[in-house]
Amino acid sequence: MKTCQICFLVFLIFFCNSLLAQNTTVQYFGKEKLNFYQINELLINDMVQFDSGNRTFKTNILFPMIYDQTGFQQPLILFPNDSIRLEVKNGAAIFSSFNNSQRDQEILCAKEIYDRYGSFIYEDYFALDRIPFVPKSVKNDMEFEAYKVKYPKTQKNNNARDSAIYSIYEKRMTILDKYKNSVSKEFYSLISNWLLYRYLYLSLKGYEYSLENSLPIRLRQLLSNKAIYDETLAQNINTYRAFLGFYNSYLTAIKLSRSPTPKEKLLNADTAFTGNNRDRIMFSIIYEHLQGKQIDSTLLPLFYSKCRNDTYVNRIKNYLKGKQLINVDAKSELLNRQKQLVGINDILTNKKGKLIYIDFWATWCGPCLAEMNDFKKLKKHYKEKNISFISISMDSDNGNWEKMLQNTFLDDLPSQNEHFLLINNFQSKFAKSFNIVSIPRFLLFDQTGKLISLKAPKPSDKDIYEFIDKLL
Repeated sequence: MKTCQICFLVFLIFFCNSLLAQNTTVQYFGKEKLNFYQINELLINDMVQFDSGNRTFKTNILFPMIYDQTGFQQPLILFPNDSIRLEVKNGAAIFSSFNNSQRDQEILCAKEIYDRYGSFIYEDYFALDRIPFVPKSVKNDMEFEAYKVKYPKTQKNNNARDSAIYSIYEKRMTILDKYKNSVSKEFYSLISNWLLYRYLYLSLKGYEYSLENSLPIRLRQLLSNKAIYDETLAQNINTYRAFLGFYNSYLTAIKLSRSPTPKEKLLNADTAFTGNNRDRIMFSIIYEHLQGKQIDSTLLPLFYSKCRNDTYVNRIKNYLKGKQLINVDAKSELLNRQKQLVGINDILTNKKGKLIYIDFWATWCGPCLAEMNDFKKLKKHYKEKNISFISISMDSDNGNWEKMLQNTFLDDLPSQNEHFLLINNFQSKFAKSFNIVSIPRFLLFDQTGKLISLKAPKPSDKDIYEFIDKLL
């Protein structure tokens, strides 16, 4: 009887959510291919694609959703029961409503914030508010000036860094406040929360490695305010989820006076946070850990015993099932420089007997481009060794890809079998098989073609050479 009651309750919740979810539609009037995406609460890449053959996007949503085009267009902001028109003019996405003046004001507000201060959704490497954390190795003015040549936005100290990040937050909020009386309360709440938690996590980012427990005064005051820990925001505010993760990492590092392990961060989340905040942090930790090169066998049982949110637990279980069934014999989706389509299995066969290190990148990806010099150094270092380096572009425009190859990989061009373009990028069978939802991303296969790491170290990681040496 009790089981029947539980089943009926689950059905009732699902049925009520289905009734509450409202149909949202975007009509596309253009020919260019556009991709907008968001990483949802369960860390699943949710992509919306538009082209001449795909002009209508419909979805049922319970709460507002924000889709981004990796920082290169203003965001696509959708509300339940929305109806949005999308066009392209001079290469830029233009949104408008169908005779809804309030939605048009909201679209104008988001566009003005984007036009003046860049994307507030995507954490672009070159974003105005992404300011490097001064490393401990920089000990005097001369070293600081040398460091600033490489990273021009670097501030002299952490208080100045926090003020610079907060200044961008204030300027964006000034624009939002200008529209406050002409936009809906839901829009104002969505964007103001997104901006606040973007400031918080960008300011916190770095302290978990520096082990400095003296946070800027403004940051300390905000963190002491219990009202900012609103667990309902985890549903659709990515910056809130990022903030929770960085804050937990910082608290754990300060407690231990060293960089914590995933297990230590999970245990800290269990005691330092409550409710869905705790479960969301633990879910993020375990998911990130499962992408790594070494898996702690004690972590999964600990997560299952601690996490009280069945949705997060089931997501991890389903992810592990999919990981066990990874199919490396995906269809031919890789375009080589001779304009021929090949499959990943072809590459693994041709390179059999060698380690294979694969770099997923794109011409529009700032962090990817920042890895290029280190990637070329890595290739040069192992030039005579038994390892192959493969570059796979996620660009939708092969013209941009070819141009970048000419400019950046000129010395590589004779090696025609090292550069590929992934057709349908993030929506391809290949990308979905290996859970490629963000870049840069690196895979490593052993000499027999067996996948060693779904998330290998980056070329700039200090342990990359030691990692590869152990496998050669």
